[in-house]
Amino acid sequence: METQTPLQAHAPGKRQLIILLLVGLIVVGLAGLLACLIMRPHGCSGVGDVWKNARNLEGQRICVEGKASAYISQSLQLCDPPRCDCNQSFAFLSLVSEDKIVRNPRVNIVDEVVIDKPSCSGDECTITCSPFNPFAADRFQFFGRLSIDYLSDGRMARLSLTDLDLSASRQLVGGTWQPIPTGTFTNPTH
Repeated sequence: METQTPLQAHAPGKRQLIILLLVGLIVVGLAGLLACLIMRPHGCSGVGDVWKNARNLEGQRICVEGKASAYISQSLQLCDPPRCDCNQSFAFLSLVSEDKIVRNPRVNIVDEVVIDKPSCSGDECTITCSPFNPFAADRFQFFGRLSIDYLSDGRMARLSLTDLDLSASRQLVGGTWQPIPTGTFTNPTH
């Protein structure tokens, strides 16, 4: 008859404990992954995360999610009397970071990813944009290719998202992610 030493008697319990720990770690990891997917649908990265990993993501197709910041600029000719056709207006769209950390403080006061579309132009009273309306939502998710502009010393100066896939991109309207309508859209400039 074979006798077991105390070490041999506890060995199966240690294996079971190790297996339970591994299963627990896998469950926690999957729960974390699921939480990330729920918080960032379609696997999108926030603007701050894109800046953090920009050099590794350069040239790749990615999804960026962020707060919309549509800028309108106008020529500043003084017209007397004032009229709509006096000044020209242009607009561009960026997604801005809501992180407290600015990863590019020497260049910008906030990290942003410039969206290469839409094309917007107009006059002093209205601006027309295509292929989508950058003023339609406060948040967007865009799929496209990440491009980086560098300063002469090698620092990153600007991130852009080019070659947009608008059919895969989304806008947040009324708390729901929706497809981005395409076409030509006219908005007031004020």
